[in-house]
Amino acid sequence: MKFSKSTNYEEAVKIIKSNMASDYKKLGLDWDDDSKLTQYKKCVLRDILLEDEILGFFMVYENAGVYYLAELHIDDRFRNRGFGTKALAKIKAVASEEGYSEVRVGAFKDSSALKLYEKNGFNREKETEYTHELVATT
Repeated sequence: MKFSKSTNYEEAVKIIKSNMASDYKKLGLDWDDDSKLTQYKKCVLRDILLEDEILGFFMVYENAGVYYLAELHIDDRFRNRGFGTKALAKIKAVASEEGYSEVRVGAFKDSSALKLYEKNGFNREKETEYTHELVATT
């Protein structure tokens, strides 16, 4: 598995919207493509590759010396095969190589993402009305 920097933010926003639509609907939250695109363009977007096939992507950003995982999405065809776990391990390793001691991420309550993060060493630190903020050491 390797990572490759990407600039295809528009496609990423479409995938995130598709993957997250049920969570947004269930929670009564609005989605605005333009504001999400503006927000995500502040992140570094990387494709997750196995050989030459794209398995998914993730976005990260740094704020006040903290490494944040903004999004992690694995294509439906590759889910439940360990690729999310492998990607998280590699993301934590990259953060460590870049000098960060921890990775932070937010996840909707009761989501499959929350379960994935907790299974991979992320611990709940803070809770909001809709999400948990999690942290893992690198």
